[in-house]
Amino acid sequence: YNLNHDLPALDYSKFLSEWKLNESDFLEFLQYILAEGIETDTSVLIQDKDYLSTILKSEIAGNYWGKDELWGVRLQADSQALKALEYFKEAGAFLIE
Repeated sequence: YNLNHDLPALDYSKFLSEWKLNESDFLEFLQYILAEGIETDTSVLIQDKDYLSTILKSEIAGNYWGKDELWGVRLQADSQALKALEYFKEAGAFLIE
């Protein structure tokens, strides 16, 4: 993706909060999978579009900025990790008191 598309001059935080994989790029990804001969049920891929779009966005971030940013994108979509972070904040409040 990074070789064939120019991202506008975004910093990572703006990319994280604003950038979305568009429909044509998602369809291009599905065509790539089929062209590579990867056997899959495309209806399942379409059903999991939000998850796949997050993973693709994270890979793009990783190529532009590095592995920490790759995981930052994935963390933003990980409900279990986000919940755990809330508990860390609560625990931190107890330590301060």
